[in-house]
Amino acid sequence: MPTISEITFLHEIFETIPDERKYINPVEYVESVRRLTSDLTSKPGWFDYDYVPYCKEIVNHMSPESPVRKIVFMKPSQIGATTAILESAIAYNIGCAPSSVMYVSADKELVETGMEVKVERMLDTCGLREKIFAQTGAIGNRNTGDTKNRKQYPGGFLHAIGARNPGKLRAMSYQWILLDEVDGFPEKLGNEGSPVSLAEKRSKGFPTKRKILYLSTPTIMQTSHIYNLFMRGDRRYWNIPCPRCGENIIMKWHIKPEETKHGKAAGIIFEIEGPDEILIPESVHYRCQNCGGEILEKEKETFLSEGKWIPTARAQERHYVSYSMESVYAPANNWSWIDIAYEFLKAWNVGKGKVKDLNEYRTFRNQEEGLPFEEQGEALKIEVVLRNRRATYTRNQINNTDAIKETGSPILQLTCAVDVQKSNELIYHVIGWCKDAISYTVEFSSFAANDVKDFNDSCWRKLEDLIENKKWVSNDHKEYSIGLTVIDAAWGESTDTVYQFCRQYGRGVHPTFGRKTLKPYDLTWQAASKAVLERSGCQAFLINTYKLKDRISRVLNANWYTGEKQPMFYMNFPADLHDDFFQQFTAEHKVPKIDPVTKKFLYMDWVQIQGRANHALDTSVYSYAAIEMIADYVCTQELGLKSLSWPHYWQFMQKKHGQKRT
Repeated sequence: MPTISEITFLHEIFETIPDERKYINPVEYVESVRRLTSDLTSKPGWFDYDYVPYCKEIVNHMSPESPVRKIVFMKPSQIGATTAILESAIAYNIGCAPSSVMYVSADKELVETGMEVKVERMLDTCGLREKIFAQTGAIGNRNTGDTKNRKQYPGGFLHAIGARNPGKLRAMSYQWILLDEVDGFPEKLGNEGSPVSLAEKRSKGFPTKRKILYLSTPTIMQTSHIYNLFMRGDRRYWNIPCPRCGENIIMKWHIKPEETKHGKAAGIIFEIEGPDEILIPESVHYRCQNCGGEILEKEKETFLSEGKWIPTARAQERHYVSYSMESVYAPANNWSWIDIAYEFLKAWNVGKGKVKDLNEYRTFRNQEEGLPFEEQGEALKIEVVLRNRRATYTRNQINNTDAIKETGSPILQLTCAVDVQKSNELIYHVIGWCKDAISYTVEFSSFAANDVKDFNDSCWRKLEDLIENKKWVSNDHKEYSIGLTVIDAAWGESTDTVYQFCRQYGRGVHPTFGRKTLKPYDLTWQAASKAVLERSGCQAFLINTYKLKDRISRVLNANWYTGEKQPMFYMNFPADLHDDFFQQFTAEHKVPKIDPVTKKFLYMDWVQIQGRANHALDTSVYSYAAIEMIADYVCTQELGLKSLSWPHYWQFMQKKHGQKRT
């Protein structure tokens, strides 16, 4: 039995034990353990949050002592958020506040890259590698706690999951949820709902301890997960004191004159020279929206350290904070104001005061301003399409002399796309393809039919003759014939006729069906299902018409100047095509698709304008898919590659045509 004095002694010891554990905050912990190497950063050595002071508050919310449960950061690129927030949060969990963690990125490939580049290197640079090993009795008693997508450590574990895997998003409970690049997540997973919501629910078992971190560069406003998440929070912006007037300002790329106190535009100001609008780098500076004073980038180190986050709204949930900033705050060693100005000039024509390249402008809006791009209903303008008419050749001519000057190669391949019309005709489009999938329309015409649904109708015999016997001779005496024909089989009354026609070829002539999207979403085509194969008796293909119409809209809006090489996928048309051919590219416009019940935006959809023919657009879509099918076959079957490689395909074709590669 213990004596009274021993009991008193033990009581005194227990009295000194604190009721709650005290944690070092994430910033202090990371700065004490993390070193960056020269292969990871232009500023190697001990990691210092004074270099990215705007990340301090955000990452410190990951401490168990912070009451915040949801943290949203809608960010531009090049500001150090991945290193300072995501990787550092994982390091803090492993080394200081271990718990169960789910790390989710947009897809399997991004997850694997994230684990390899972000997590594996962080474990080594923070000295945490020795903590990663199988824990007794943990997670199914696996032999190892260190796999490509799973890390186990004393008191916790990390699982890495792709956002397109609903099974894994439902599988377990986690105290921490780290969602990276959430705007790359799909809108929904079949009938499962939003992957963001599925991931959030994995933390319901930890209502007072959970942490959910949402990081992403925004994309399209109407579908942006990160923008919606930001708007639900308290909308904090990084404010710095102006070095000239001392007033707090939110630095932005551009602020309209009516939004400033001095009636002049503010933000990043610069000068250009010449008709090509060449940036004068030494002119780049920031004009304060409050006083109009000039702020130089060399002052950034000082004013960044004096900044603070200020909320501008009331959050719709308790313990919910959201942050947004532009890349003008990025450390100069990461990304300078001059760099941003160069990116802007790729997208914007200053002299004309309008967008030069819509795709570049979308990228600028997302990557530099850290803001979503609001898609508007759009349609190609006839004058834009007509710019691609070439005076140097006419229909059924192949002018390789100019093709080599304009693209770097002669025409290397011909394809044919056929649109089957209820009005009893077959509309066909023969296209010649140069290096980089730059196209020259060779012929666009039609075969009339008495009954296009009848396989014995003369229109099908004329199409046979075109595919099997038609030859084109270029001005440098090369002979061409059609390499692949694709036929739209979507009109149900003619589908079986198309199947019957294609069956007689076995390969090289295939039925196709347009689809608004395919899975995976980045494909432009894919083989149809086994059921279609069994019914058709030949290989059919599905074509992502939405994606390819986006491409056509983009390339027809692109600028090309004579004397330069044309950009990839550029389109050229013969001089003698009638105007109605060009009008057909303007027959569809891109409009918001709204849910009829909820009235919420779903996606941007290409819709045909009533009464307008769109055959030239449709057959161009099929043709883009056709050249990719050929390239994929050559790369995987003849060159032994795992997947399509455009450079390898064009090199193969140039060698086949006896042309020196350029």
